[in-house]
Amino acid sequence: MSLWQRGLTHVTGVNMYVSKEEKSTYSEVESWTKASEETVNWAGSEEDQVFDFKPEQEGVRWICLEVKHSAGSEEDKFINAAEIAVEV
Repeated sequence: MSLWQRGLTHVTGVNMYVSKEEKSTYSEVESWTKASEETVNWAGSEEDQVFDFKPEQEGVRWICLEVKHSAGSEEDKFINAAEIAVEV
């Protein structure tokens, strides 16, 4: 499974979490597992940014992105991502 961030973005650092809980809404999820040991660093560019879940995750129902860093006129103040997609 891969997570793609497409287009011009200002999200430059993110922690990724996954959950296999079968809940109806995101706010009901109580158990999150960190998908990467370190903060994922994405460049602030128009090129696609990819995060490959290693090891491969099965049965994932929810993905949570915790933005740690962003670029822009005021660093770490605003979030902008053109598109985020998941490829299974």
